[in-house]
Amino acid sequence: MFRGGAIETRLYDGLLHFQQKDYDGVIQCLASSSVPLDIGLMAAAHARKGSESRARKCIEELRRLAGRQYVTPLGEAFAAIGIGDHDLAFHRLEEAIEHKTNFVNLLAVEPFFEPLRSDGRFSRLLKTLHLPD
Repeated sequence: MFRGGAIETRLYDGLLHFQQKDYDGVIQCLASSSVPLDIGLMAAAHARKGSESRARKCIEELRRLAGRQYVTPLGEAFAAIGIGDHDLAFHRLEEAIEHKTNFVNLLAVEPFFEPLRSDGRFSRLLKTLHLPD
């Protein structure tokens, strides 16, 4: 399997654990990764486990990485959803759409984004992406 496929497989495995509320499984699956989306999802898992300090450390890591390389805003959006900061999540999702981040096209169907769906801003994001509500 090519490297990109392995990276995506790991992310989807982490999302599956997250959907099952197996936050330890998310962390175990992604702990050795330095991929920004994985770090953001791991932050969300730490937050859901009640460890906001570990979630914040993941966010700090994303910001450190951004000083050396491109970091998709979707990574921090994942973290923001996990900690319940919906304003930050929407801001980063808007940026991710502007940056044409691949994964953002799953916004309408990915269960991870469920906490945002009742907010009017979510419908606007879907319209921006030309996706159905």
